[in-house]
Amino acid sequence: MTRKAPVHEPHKIKTIRLLNFPTLEERKRHLVDAKFNVLNLTQDQLNFDMFSLGTSAVSQEQLSGQLLG
Repeated sequence: MTRKAPVHEPHKIKTIRLLNFPTLEERKRHLVDAKFNVLNLTQDQLNFDMFSLGTSAVSQEQLSGQLLG
């Protein structure tokens, strides 16, 4: 029996990037346009807050500064 390689990368990514958060009015308009069905929203209209304590996360600028010296 052969094992398939995992589809995901076998390491944790610890960089963060800035996201544009829509205003309340924009979110309401997106929901009205989607007829209040979140499955009709596009990926640009969605934001997921996956916040944890963030003690090990670094921004792209911090990581590039560490790598470049």
